[in-house]
Amino acid sequence: MYDRRLTPNSEPVLFGNTSALYESDMVMLDHKTGSYWMQVSGEALVGELAGQRLTALPSQTTTWGLWREQFPDSAVLSQNTGYSRNYTYDPFSGLGEHLNQGGDFIFPVSENGRDPRLDPGEVVLGAEHTDGKQYAWPIERIGDGVINDFIGESEDVPVVIFSTSEGPTGVAYSAELNGQSLTFIFKDGLFIDEQTGSEWSFSGIAQSGPLKDQQLKALPARSTFWFSLITSFPDLIFYTPPE
Repeated sequence: MYDRRLTPNSEPVLFGNTSALYESDMVMLDHKTGSYWMQVSGEALVGELAGQRLTALPSQTTTWGLWREQFPDSAVLSQNTGYSRNYTYDPFSGLGEHLNQGGDFIFPVSENGRDPRLDPGEVVLGAEHTDGKQYAWPIERIGDGVINDFIGESEDVPVVIFSTSEGPTGVAYSAELNGQSLTFIFKDGLFIDEQTGSEWSFSGIAQSGPLKDQQLKALPARSTFWFSLITSFPDLIFYTPPE
């Protein structure tokens, strides 16, 4: 998910689908300049704005059930769009399994998309730091759990990844709160910080304990297939579990 403003103070721009693919990923266009944009990277590929990037926003790719648990008062886009379309059908269902079982890509991808660190169709969470560096965590392999990690130029910015097998879904948060650096564990289905013993929801809000009602700051993130993220950001920093 991206900010539709091309600069912080500009008017939002309307985007559409070109029906084209690049690295087997959807290509968008903005109706202001006609530039073509890669969906996962948010980078303009050709046109007047080529080389520019959209600003990524915190987001989740998840199930309706998990989203409703976190945000029960959410507004939902109506399916009464005026078009005859089956909105319950997922045309990409089974694609990840097909790729992981050695199936061919339906459309061409570069060699980066065959990076052997993960199977191409595995779901990963990608996030970025303010310095522009990209990071990735293998949430499909983690399942129900938590990752404490560091990002940034000096690898000194603490972050935490909450992960669940439902979806699978991952969210990235700053692990700094009120000047304190927190570390987390996953125990009995709960996310718990080790410093205060507070229990946290998947949405990053403390449900009980000394930090009750405090909220972690979500990081700009994207959840996608491994092949798509690594072709978009070939220099990303991939999480390696400590030995």
